[in-house]
Amino acid sequence: MADFNDIRQQLNKAQNNSSDAQQALLASKEKLNKLNRKKDKLERVFDDENQDHISKREQLVAQIKEAGSDAGKWKATLKRIKENELGLFGEFSVLTDPREQIHNMNDAFPFLLMPVRIETRFKKVNVNEGITDQLWIRIYPDDCAVDSFEKLLSETEVKNAQSYWSQIWQAGGVEEQERGAWRSLVANHGSGRASYIISKYESANAIDKPAKNNNDEIILAISTEQMPSAAEKTALVQYWKTLWLIMGQKDKEDNAYNDFVTAVGAGNADDLIKKYAPANIDAIPSPPKSKNDVEVQVAFLQFPTEDETETKQQSWSQAPHVDVMPDRFVITAFQGTAKSFEIIGNPIPSPLIVGPDPGAEPEEQLDKDEKGNI
Repeated sequence: MADFNDIRQQLNKAQNNSSDAQQALLASKEKLNKLNRKKDKLERVFDDENQDHISKREQLVAQIKEAGSDAGKWKATLKRIKENELGLFGEFSVLTDPREQIHNMNDAFPFLLMPVRIETRFKKVNVNEGITDQLWIRIYPDDCAVDSFEKLLSETEVKNAQSYWSQIWQAGGVEEQERGAWRSLVANHGSGRASYIISKYESANAIDKPAKNNNDEIILAISTEQMPSAAEKTALVQYWKTLWLIMGQKDKEDNAYNDFVTAVGAGNADDLIKKYAPANIDAIPSPPKSKNDVEVQVAFLQFPTEDETETKQQSWSQAPHVDVMPDRFVITAFQGTAKSFEIIGNPIPSPLIVGPDPGAEPEEQLDKDEKGNI
């Protein structure tokens, strides 16, 4: 006979492997979708005489092929793991009657009893050509047991994380201003999710985080995935400092631009200005101080490249589930002190899926039958 603890350990390992494979499949699908969207965007403006367009399309086609292959491999891997998990679940199910197997549990660990919702009703049914009363019981996990956590960040979450880190750099260590950045992120995602977002996505050059000498100082934060060269960086810092100070004075703005062109070359100037523009170029000192009364810094904030960042398009990408249900329920009814009946329920899978899966294949999606039942 199969050993209780051995089968349980194998099943737990298979379930963990299944969860990891599911996440990998989701990430590969999202990567494939992102590449297809980039290719579709390129096709709308594609010029077959533009060598850059041709090169980008060839690169995207190769990346799409590779991502599609990865997704196919993970789909096959997940199917194989699921089949193994299902077999182990069948083996373990025969050992899950708590009335007989409770002694196999390790008494070094206490039981955690999660709340459930129980619904009952009496129903008249036909049994052996006669009408009899039956007690029907439904057991639902409580909301606190439902896990809808998404490991993969959405594109919106990454965008908001970039905004958060930009504001942190603009704050320059001033706690009140840093709290403002945190409140903004929490307003969009809640405190728990916001903490997770900034733990998963942060700047690549955190050691270069600037610090203000006083609260009134202005830090112009430039976010980028690729740092400029040393010479370009020096010219950009000078240009943005000057421009911030003289904004609105056309003649001086033109002079600053001409000086920048001289430093980096006419062919690069406009591209560099567009690519490395501070997010807060319109920042102004707190009254009554003017721009001439405060110091200004320019800081470069580097983020991981888009290819290095796994994201998903939608915030909801997988089915909510429960991992803390018991292996089975046993229903015992008493009339007075006498036991009327005792019924053991079917084995409960883990995880227990409690909602639709938006990422499921079309043939696996929930559908209605002819009577309108799901």
